[in-house]
Amino acid sequence: MKLQNLAAFQDKAVLYSSILAFVLYLNTLNADFVYDDSRTILTNPDVTAKSSWFSLLQNDFWGTSLRHKGSHGSYRPVTVATFRLTASAFGLSPFPFHLGNILLHSVATALVAILARKVLRDDIGTYFASLIFASHPIHCEAVANVVGRADIISGIFFLLSLLANDEKFKCEGIQCGKKRAPRTPSPEPNNNIKVKRIVPPRSITCNCCSKLHLLSSVIFSGIAMLSKETGIMVLPMCILWDAAKYKISFRRMWQIISKGTDPELRKSWLFITMSLAVLVNLRISIAGGYFPVFASADNPASRSSSLLTRLLTFLYLPVVNFILLVYPRHLSFDWSMDSIPLIESIFDSRNLLSLLFYTSISIAVWNPFKKFFLEEHYREKFQSLGILVVAYIPATNLFFYVGFVIAERVLYIPSIGYSLLLGLGSQKLYKRTRNKNIVMLMLIVLVTLSWRTFLRNQDWYDEESLYKSGIPYNPPKSWGNLGNIFAEKGLVKEAEFSYKMAVHHRPNMADVYYNLGILLQNQDRLEEAIICYRSAIQCRPSLILAYLNLGIVLSKQGKITEAMDIFKTSLTITADSVRDWRSHESARTSALLQIGRIYSDKGKHELAIQTYTTALKQMPDHYQPQSLYNLLGESCHKLGQDIEAEHWFQMALGAKPDHVPAYLTYGKMLARNESRLLEAEAHLRRAQVLAPSDSSVNQHLGHVLSELLLLINDFHFLPTSFHK
Repeated sequence: MKLQNLAAFQDKAVLYSSILAFVLYLNTLNADFVYDDSRTILTNPDVTAKSSWFSLLQNDFWGTSLRHKGSHGSYRPVTVATFRLTASAFGLSPFPFHLGNILLHSVATALVAILARKVLRDDIGTYFASLIFASHPIHCEAVANVVGRADIISGIFFLLSLLANDEKFKCEGIQCGKKRAPRTPSPEPNNNIKVKRIVPPRSITCNCCSKLHLLSSVIFSGIAMLSKETGIMVLPMCILWDAAKYKISFRRMWQIISKGTDPELRKSWLFITMSLAVLVNLRISIAGGYFPVFASADNPASRSSSLLTRLLTFLYLPVVNFILLVYPRHLSFDWSMDSIPLIESIFDSRNLLSLLFYTSISIAVWNPFKKFFLEEHYREKFQSLGILVVAYIPATNLFFYVGFVIAERVLYIPSIGYSLLLGLGSQKLYKRTRNKNIVMLMLIVLVTLSWRTFLRNQDWYDEESLYKSGIPYNPPKSWGNLGNIFAEKGLVKEAEFSYKMAVHHRPNMADVYYNLGILLQNQDRLEEAIICYRSAIQCRPSLILAYLNLGIVLSKQGKITEAMDIFKTSLTITADSVRDWRSHESARTSALLQIGRIYSDKGKHELAIQTYTTALKQMPDHYQPQSLYNLLGESCHKLGQDIEAEHWFQMALGAKPDHVPAYLTYGKMLARNESRLLEAEAHLRRAQVLAPSDSSVNQHLGHVLSELLLLINDFHFLPTSFHK
């Protein structure tokens, strides 16, 4: 991107706005990983370096293969690469990740200030637009939530692409020393408008620099797309940007494309269009042509059987997003499920808001084309409105269904256009009135937005505060997640209350029933746990973890046959379309382990070993195998295969050196051999250190010590000649 002697970077608006963007988010530096951060960073093998760098090009944002049916479909290797580099350099502490987000947001804000200077060409408008972008609370989800980095990086390269495209016809061959290109004929005047056209200087250009800037714009757009898919929308925006900049109507655009009345623009637009097609096809081919299928809770309107309901609801959602930009008072970490009720009738009052919104947009878009050559500010309005609308198109469900109802982070790039519109409005208002109270009003708006951002950042400090803040907007999701937090902290009553509140608001939440079942199972409230597990299975028949724990509870109650049927049923469930395939595959292995344990308890050790061996073959790489190794060793020992048993016990301790059951069973086996009693004592003492209150460990250690004592006494009573 070529800037005029880097003058834009010396603009105070760039400095002040980027500083404000940095300062406002300082209170997120000590925040924890929250919400999706755990799955995206802490348990993502592409981030924790458990997989190769090449896997970043094959997996989605969560580390699942893009071609897996359970993949979320989000392909963002550039963002994941920044996470991996951060983790490699600084570990998995939240601080460097949050600092990275703040710095990136500051860079994006600086680029917005540069763009605002080019579009608005006025100090008042530039300052206000860039400061609005720096302080807008809608960005909290993108900046305070580490996962939101995808939107920030995509926004940065979106801006770089747009700025590079803006520079493509500016070099006159003087700065780079290249020979000037032939003069391009100016577009023909429009005879229907009796006003002299104002055409920006584009008659002398350097072909070399023009191609370089155009290529740079396309490369930046590709990086934006690989950071987050919405970044690809910068390419159609570049074409609209040119049309607005050079005051080209739709009719004139068609003439350029079909008749080549402006060869330079025609070549530029053709190259942009071809690049767009190539990038989109590349993205689709990487995923193998597969499009993800989202749960009905993620986007309820997409699963509605009524075309009218889908149409009216999808028309209303952009209205809600615009309201969030204008009045960012009510913000939530999640807008799924029934947070925005479906519009099922044309008599719903919300349709009036939709009608008013689209009427206003139509007028705002039509006027620039109608009055392109009358007033200069219509160009700025069209460019600003273009970013706001075009960048939001992927979230409209127009071309494909998305996995959310509303996502505040998705508004990061569209808010650039919104900020420019506010800057343009303040600029016009001040020039018209020359009233200093306008400046005071602008300062009040900035202070209000900054304060709201500061407070909203505190909601993202940890998961408990985040989920509590979401209760008024999405009660079932918030209460369900809050229950998980309380359960982790050992606050059993609070967790149980939260889970019950969640299913009270939404009775078909399988995950909540499952988590409540775990909570009740740990309190030995087995009958209640069984009810919860069965409810979870009824809500989501593919939830294999519910089958697994239901079988375990039934085994505890002595209902072995019923438990065996449950375990075998769980093995028939495939991983197609499951969200968390890692947990699914681990649960399948655990189900085989439980079946093998039942065979072992019945004395069918051959069947047990066969089942454990099958589990070993199907075991995913992320599965913790120590229990499986230990049980396999125990069954081998009971069949008298002590050499194989010892191998598996050692494998168990190698997989997890503090695995108490392996020390116990290994020690028990060694204790049967008088020559290895000391080894048995060592293993059992290690188990006692790890589990001092385990009665079984203490019992077997006492038995080994008594055996050793008897041997010592027998040794002392032997004849003296034997001692010699």
